[in-house]
Amino acid sequence: MSLISLPFMLLVTASCVLYYLAPKQWRWCILLLANVIFYVAASQALIIFLIGSILSVYIGGLAINKQIKLQKATIKSLEKDQKKAYKAMMKKRKQLILIVVLAINIGILCYLKYYGFFAGNLNAINALLHVNVNIAVKKFVLPLGISYYTLMAISYMVDVYRGKYEASPQLGKVALYLSFFPQMTEGPISRFDQLADQLYAGNEFDIIKFKSGLYLILWGLFKKLVIADRAALYVNPVFSGMHGGFTAFLAVALYTLQIYAEFSGAMDIVRGIGYLFGVHMEKNFEQPFFSKSIAEFWRRWHRTLGTWLKDYVFYSISLSKMNMNLNRSVKKHMKGNFGRFILSAFPLFFVWFFNGFWHGASWKYIVYGLYYYLIMMMGLLLAPVFTKIKDTWHLHEQRKGYRLFCILRTVLIVFGGMLIFRAHSLDDALQMLLRIFTMQETDILAHGLTLVDFGILIWGLVLMFIIAGLKERRVNLFALFDQKSLLLRYGIILIIGVSIIVFGIYGHGYQASDFIYGEF
Repeated sequence: MSLISLPFMLLVTASCVLYYLAPKQWRWCILLLANVIFYVAASQALIIFLIGSILSVYIGGLAINKQIKLQKATIKSLEKDQKKAYKAMMKKRKQLILIVVLAINIGILCYLKYYGFFAGNLNAINALLHVNVNIAVKKFVLPLGISYYTLMAISYMVDVYRGKYEASPQLGKVALYLSFFPQMTEGPISRFDQLADQLYAGNEFDIIKFKSGLYLILWGLFKKLVIADRAALYVNPVFSGMHGGFTAFLAVALYTLQIYAEFSGAMDIVRGIGYLFGVHMEKNFEQPFFSKSIAEFWRRWHRTLGTWLKDYVFYSISLSKMNMNLNRSVKKHMKGNFGRFILSAFPLFFVWFFNGFWHGASWKYIVYGLYYYLIMMMGLLLAPVFTKIKDTWHLHEQRKGYRLFCILRTVLIVFGGMLIFRAHSLDDALQMLLRIFTMQETDILAHGLTLVDFGILIWGLVLMFIIAGLKERRVNLFALFDQKSLLLRYGIILIIGVSIIVFGIYGHGYQASDFIYGEF
């Protein structure tokens, strides 16, 4: 059941009506029922994995709570020399609970999503070593949203373990948090302390949030159906063929814009649906194409994944005993920029490795993550050289020309990453990159889009970037829109709505419901 399918929209409408008709204390039950209907319709019996995840983190969280309360009650009666040993013992107990719950959730994800990848690579290693062992390569149907709700389950357990908040004694609250139906397909990757209370509270009807939600949904549909799916008509055949020159470069550029329009459009729809129920969800995008560096780009692109990796991978590895020992050694023997480079290189490797591997069970996704890792590490290592060049040439970041250069440089680097991401394999990505520097083809109208299609696509992209530019200038678009006359507002809404109906790519023989990030 896609975010833009008619059954999904009917489910949202019915749920919204029932939500505000129900007594406040029972509104969370309406959401939970909608979650069940959505998930059963989308994944049927595979809902058992979601239920298992919900129960494991609920029970595991309460078990850690119990240990924390026991420790607080007992430690007061102990002598000073006994307290240290008792704390160490209780820490091991909590760690054991955490490890068991994480092993259940990560184990299920790895088995279902990555079994085929590991089996195939082990078979390749065995063949190289002339070991006569062949593991059956199986491919499983993945439960909808498993890559997303598993990360949310991990964050819940780790936060409870770290003492950020107590585990919830309410199973319904945990279930709502992990299964909120709009975010199951593509995220965002929410945190329990940000989302759970909003879902469980039974929110009052808020006309401002409701209108904002409808605007976001409409805008998300425009970006998906008018921009992203039209770009796909050009991108798909070019990436499937042996094209080069400007044709190939344009396909890479359009794919980058396609995935942005589609993924950010999906997030607009999800956040818009959240607003219909009075629920505020985290932004996943913050005008990434205005970034002046790759590090800034990734702070603006898929933000909830980035902050998740920072909080639960980067900090976990940075504070590990092995990394602390490395830090002490580096600080003792290495000084200056190279020392800082070494200190960052170790934990950031795992961040970018997991970033790539989370996206899919393929070496191309691992290389995709490490591509950005290498660029960031080179930037950090060569930072003194870049600073010297800027000082010599009097290049200041406030100057518009230099800012524009940095933005264009960042966009070209992102094109390289998106080429790896979209290509069918690493070999295809390399071949297409090499063909870009040839002049094999120049007829861009021979690959799925007419001149009229290109005109509509350019119009949509210009509109999208105008709105992004206003957001970048911190313009409150909702407030600005509501200040306009009723005639102008309804005129704009009508234009967007008619554009979706007339220019949207959908209909018989075309599955407009396939979202790129729905695969992950």
